[in-house]
Amino acid sequence: KEINNNWYYLRDDGIMATQWEKVNDYWYYFGSNGAMQKDWKEINNNWYYLRDDGIMATQWEKVNNYWYYFGSNGAMQKDWKEINNNWYYLRDDGIMTTQWNKINDYWYYFNDDGKMINNQYIDGWRIDNNGVAHYEKAFRNPKLENSNQIIVVTTNNMSTSYCNIEIYEKNDSGEWNNIDSTTGRVGANGLAYIENRVQSTNTTPAGVMSITGAFGVKNNPGTKLDYIKVNNNMYWDLNSENSTYNRLINYNPGGDYEHLISYPRQYEYSLITDYNHNQVPNKGGAIFVHCLGRGATGGCVSMPREKMIEILKWIDPKKNPKILVIPKDDLDDYWY
Repeated sequence: KEINNNWYYLRDDGIMATQWEKVNDYWYYFGSNGAMQKDWKEINNNWYYLRDDGIMATQWEKVNNYWYYFGSNGAMQKDWKEINNNWYYLRDDGIMTTQWNKINDYWYYFNDDGKMINNQYIDGWRIDNNGVAHYEKAFRNPKLENSNQIIVVTTNNMSTSYCNIEIYEKNDSGEWNNIDSTTGRVGANGLAYIENRVQSTNTTPAGVMSITGAFGVKNNPGTKLDYIKVNNNMYWDLNSENSTYNRLINYNPGGDYEHLISYPRQYEYSLITDYNHNQVPNKGGAIFVHCLGRGATGGCVSMPREKMIEILKWIDPKKNPKILVIPKDDLDDYWY
């Protein structure tokens, strides 16, 4: 019954309803004067929300652009709540949490729909199975996603030939561990991004490359990679017009090439990358990771001999090893 813009409910016996009343399977609340209540209502230390039609809210309800959750009895919920196999956190004021929230000294992340996430990386935080965030570096570039071993080579700028080298491996829990570091050299003219690099410019390709094998003047030091023991007949063909361009061959091709055994110090031990594996003319090739020589390289990455041996023993082809070469100011494009 609507009287003076207020709604009242008169029971079958004619008595005016006050307090809670169930009508057609919905609960309503009526004041002591019998007027149907709307909006928020605190009753016996619990908060309820009565919609514009007076119906008591249950489950999810959006109020003033915030989401709340109400139990089957209509009471506003707080704290942790598991709903349909997803976890939500409802603040002390009942508002559903989104994005970052610190709860009992631990950080959690909730999507815009309020669902707690787990087993992901968010903004440099590893979110474990329980949703707890742990800060650590995480590679985020798609070219690195499937790798569990990464050699990170950084320079102060694009033109320097000096670099820092860090070795990372992902453990069984998905955490990246920095297991070693050293210094080294790159091309005499610094770096050039892979898509822009030109042959014979003494630049090291900047970007992501896979490590596909190893070779050396000396015997295999114990690497799991396919290892080639260099002999006097081995050349790396750098003639763009040849079908063997950027490939190891067993004869002198003439023209532009590297006679590997002629560099016994640098090529004592080396890793092979997949740079220009598709043999694009004039992009160059023979991009390796090798032992330090007397200075900058022609485009390879070099490091101390003892570190080179350690990396050869560490690297595992089953872990899809890769190398990232990048100026440090651009490193954020590849990891958090």
